[in-house]
Amino acid sequence: MAAAMNKGGLSLVIAMTALVAALLLLAPRGIRGLAADKWVTYYAAQDGLPRPRRASARALVVKTDIAMRNLAPLPQASAAAMLALTIAQRAQGEGDRESALIIYRGVRASCARVRSQFLSGAGFAVIEARAAALEQSAAPGAPK
Repeated sequence: MAAAMNKGGLSLVIAMTALVAALLLLAPRGIRGLAADKWVTYYAAQDGLPRPRRASARALVVKTDIAMRNLAPLPQASAAAMLALTIAQRAQGEGDRESALIIYRGVRASCARVRSQFLSGAGFAVIEARAAALEQSAAPGAPK
């Protein structure tokens, strides 16, 4: 009986060790994703893109990509992408088509990368299509 209890206790220790190891391996990815998501939220809280606007648009795209890659398939990943598209639409409405195009193209490319990951969610296809449509509306030659 003591041997059976000892065997069960050992199994519990092994299971707990595996759980802690898995959490330690996944934690940095989640922290990176949540930090990048907060940067996207910060940009959204601003009245407009900080100057220089195109550099801020590129930084926003990088943060959005990090949030999407590290948080997918969680809902925060798609929320970060949609928030970036909202920021780009606001920039486009202010007459800054170049920054809007940078963001639209970046979000579209990020969606394609995330969709290629295993179990990342097919819902990014919808966001990718939305980014492509918005990119076409902001392209040079498109009506203002």
